[in-house]
Formats: sequence, C-alpha cells, structure tokens
Amino acid sequence: MDSFFDEEVIFNMEQFPIYGDKLIVTLLKLYVYATKNHGYIRIEKTLPEDTYVMKLAKLCRVDSQFMATACAYYQKNNLMEVFDNEDVQSIICSFPYVANNTGKSSKDADRKRKERELEHNEVLTLEHDDVKLLDELSLSKDKNTIKFGEFKNVELTEQEYEQFCNTYENAEVIINRMSTYMYANNKVYDKEAHFKKLHWFANFNNLGILKRKETKEDKQIKKERYLACKNNAEKGIPVATDDKHYLTENEISELNEIALNVIKEKGFES
Repeated sequence: MDSFFDEEVIFNMEQFPIYGDKLIVTLLKLYVYATKNHGYIRIEKTLPEDTYVMKLAKLCRVDSQFMATACAYYQKNNLMEVFDNEDVQSIICSFPYVANNTGKSSKDADRKRKERELEHNEVLTLEHDDVKLLDELSLSKDKNTIKFGEFKNVELTEQEYEQFCNTYENAEVIINRMSTYMYANNKVYDKEAHFKKLHWFANFNNLGILKRKETKEDKQIKKERYLACKNNAEKGIPVATDDKHYLTENEISELNEIALNVIKEKGFES
C-alpha cells in the first residue's frame, strides 16, 4: 500500500541538507491543519508586516526564517499554493495533496470504480435529465436557496442539495472545493448555475465518487480501516491517503486531531 513517505517529492525532501526531517514534520503539521478545512489554511490579513509566513511559523511553532525556506520549497515542488486576492482580507494557503486526496479512493476502490464505469455513464445521463427537470422547476417559481460550503457561497435548493448528496459519496468535499475556488478567485455565478457547476467540479479530474449500495464486506473493511487508522493516530500518524476513502470526513478530522495532539504532547514541534 502506497504511503505518504513513498512519494518521490517526500523522499527527495528527506535528503535535503540539515533541514530534511524538519521540512517533513512541518509539512505534516500543515497537512493536519489543512485537513480540517478540506485542504487549505486561511490566514487573515492584519498588519502589513505580519505575513502569512510568520503566521504559519507560529502555527507550526518554528522560526519565521525556517518557515520562509519551507514555504518556498513547498511551492517550488507543488506541495503548496498561495492565493492572495487583494479584494478579500485573507490569504488562502492550499495544499493539493490534502485537497486532492480528501475523499479520494484507494487502489482497491479504483478497481471497483472501473467495474462501475458503465453504470457511471448511465448515472450521468440520468443526472443530465434531472438537471433539466430542476431547471424547468426553477422557471416556474422562485428558488429558495440555502448557502453551503466553507465560505457559504454555494447556493442550492434543498432538493438540489439532497440530490447531489445522494449521487456522490464525497458531496461535501466537492461543495467545499467549489466554495474555496469561488472565494480564492473572487468568482460569482448566477444562483441558477451553481447546481450545474457542482457537477462540473465533480467530473473534473474524476473528483466525484459515485455512491453505490454498501455491502456487508464494505462495512467490515471500513470498520477495520478505522481501527487501524485510530491505532496509527494514537502514535501521532495522520490518516494515510489510501485510507481516506474508507472514512467519513468527521472520522478523518477526529483521527487527525488525535494525531496532532500526540505530536504536541511528544514535543515534536522543534
């Protein structure tokens, strides 16, 4: 089973002179914090001289000079992206590894997904028909929408939200991804377009994981993976990428919180 430490960029980082191990530990801390917010850390703008680097340094309990070096290295190797929009009073530090793997499937799940490719095409056709039906309904009466997403900027009706959640296992991940994208890039869409746009995000890079009927075997596997991940968390190890498919968002947050507390208690900050 592939793991975080099998990634080539992580292996190369480990060989970094003097700071290799510290770079990895700091990145893991950032990943744990970012996992709580679906792959990003939002830094509020305050004083001009109080940069996002300084705030991340404080968050990870390292000195600012080291964090500046770390951020430069992470960005150069596509481990971190920084969105600084002058129109908003915050900076978004995005971590693609976390965002792309939250709710993503393991190799075994990829195999199962291939088995459902024909079903996938059929479902997309049904979804297209449902979208047209919802559009027709929206023309007949005003839409009473509810704001969803991390930044409460994705507007859906109850019917749209329910349908989307019934279609995708990782519906909340997709909604939060769109919400973060809109916020970071100052994007504004017509309310009527949000539902269609969500399906676009779901299909982009195969982010969306279609729901299927869960078997007893699936439930047993999920239970075993949860217990294994909990055991790792109690040793200070965050949830591995391959295991995220088997856990709910709440379980992932819970286990990563345990791992973070263990890291703090054992004094791995330095």
